[in-house]
Amino acid sequence: MSAAVLSSFFLAVTFSAGKCVFLAAMLLLLGWLVFMPRRFIGQAEGAPVWWRNVRVWAIVVNVIQICIYIVAG
Repeated sequence: MSAAVLSSFFLAVTFSAGKCVFLAAMLLLLGWLVFMPRRFIGQAEGAPVWWRNVRVWAIVVNVIQICIYIVAG
């Protein structure tokens, strides 16, 4: 592929399409965080209290990122 073809392709992608793709990726990550097995984050024996739960904080950060991007993006 030549550089001209690539540049025309990237110029054809609109801002709203890029925003939708980014939001879809963040929502997929949120879904993964919610449904991820406990053994992947070292919680096979049980969930710790909420303020020490890695999954809870990852979900909170992800939701904050989504909200900021929706408002400021």
